[in-house]
Amino acid sequence: MSVTYLKVKIKSLAEEAKIIRKEENKAQRNYNWLKKRSTRTDEYSNQEVNKVVRLCYGLYHHRKSPVGTEARYALIAYGYLRGRKYSQIEQPKKKISVNKYTDPKVGKMYLDDAAARSFKLINKYGPKKITFEEFEAWLAE
Repeated sequence: MSVTYLKVKIKSLAEEAKIIRKEENKAQRNYNWLKKRSTRTDEYSNQEVNKVVRLCYGLYHHRKSPVGTEARYALIAYGYLRGRKYSQIEQPKKKISVNKYTDPKVGKMYLDDAAARSFKLINKYGPKKITFEEFEAWLAE
């Protein structure tokens, strides 16, 4: 595949985050309106408020967790493919740890999510396959 596909992925994740944020703000306005207008303490109004609160939290969590983390991994992979240093992409406090651990039941070695996902994206969209040692050395720069 081409790096262009990775750029499209990054742009679509950014747009998805914008759309989710817009819906999140709409739900927050709805919550504020319900709280201001609601003088009743009956079960129906409490259910409506709880439904809107769950919606706000669900949208926020979706934007931050799956969408945000996938965008981060894609941007790391894109930076690698463009020849950037890892220190130019992320600040030191957000560095990816390259912890390898072995599952005793299966005997298979796994990597941390960030390192594994970025490495997969590099090999999927990059012009040539790289070894994990090359990726590890790049992270240490």
